[in-house]
Amino acid sequence: MDSSILNGSMNSDLETSMHTFNFHDIDHGNGKSLLNHSVNVANILKLWGEKTHVVHAGGLHSVYGTFNTQFTPLSHLERHQVIAVIGERAEELVYINCAMTPNSFWANFHEQKFRQYFFVIDRFNGAELKVTFAQLVELLHMNFANIFEQIDVQNSTRKFKWFELSLYIQYSAFLSDDAKSVLSRTCEISSGPDANGR
Repeated sequence: MDSSILNGSMNSDLETSMHTFNFHDIDHGNGKSLLNHSVNVANILKLWGEKTHVVHAGGLHSVYGTFNTQFTPLSHLERHQVIAVIGERAEELVYINCAMTPNSFWANFHEQKFRQYFFVIDRFNGAELKVTFAQLVELLHMNFANIFEQIDVQNSTRKFKWFELSLYIQYSAFLSDDAKSVLSRTCEISSGPDANGR
């Protein structure tokens, strides 16, 4: 997805902050910068009808680095800078996304038990982070948008990470209709497992 296709749909302060945090200088692979990728993730979330705080969190989803990335545009000790741009609610999602270990995130869905609060492990300090069910679902959408953007940006030429996609297929009941539709189309186009895991 070329970011120019959706030019103007991003919050200008957010995009300015991405430049301030040097997203444009960080390579995200396939000739794209972290800036291109992050703008695309935010725009995908907006197209799916996600709430503004989720869209903004999607734009800065890896600002503190993540379990699976080598770059760290900003230290997790500088959260105040992100809060100043997108507010506390969106920044909390960003922090959780950057701090959580994947296994602790997916374990909440594996349990199939509804609780008021769930937990992920904070990789920065080893502590448990309390997460609401709403935040879990928002994080699910942010991470699927992140995966989808990386597939789409390569026009389906990337070797798909089917293990990653299979988790979204398994828990597609928690995805919005728009995200679920994208998941089904992605599986069809790539000749991989369908949205029912077949």
